[in-house]
Amino acid sequence: MAKKQKNTWKDRWEVWVGIAIAFALMMAIGWIYPVKLTLLLTAGAVLIVAWDKRKGDEFWFFVPAVIGPVGDMIAISGGAWTYAAPVWGGIPLWLPAIWGLAGIVGRRVVEGLKG
Repeated sequence: MAKKQKNTWKDRWEVWVGIAIAFALMMAIGWIYPVKLTLLLTAGAVLIVAWDKRKGDEFWFFVPAVIGPVGDMIAISGGAWTYAAPVWGGIPLWLPAIWGLAGIVGRRVVEGLKG
């Protein structure tokens, strides 16, 4: 039985780093429009999963989407930093979405580096 080859451009870590940079730029420019940014980031996650579905994507999205903002809230309550447009607990509306995206994109970068 032949082993499935993983030489597609979706498996290259460089592609996913580029996508991460695009989301970071989206955040840097769009933070002033929290609802639009949240919708764009969530749509980005849905598109990634639809385009490149991998087992466990839900885990890799939802765990960081919960744990990341909770960690941010703890740091914010301790005075470590603040966000310009907080909605609840000192965090912006879009923060869980970007943490979730970091989980699924980060996973793909690591898998790409492992080859």
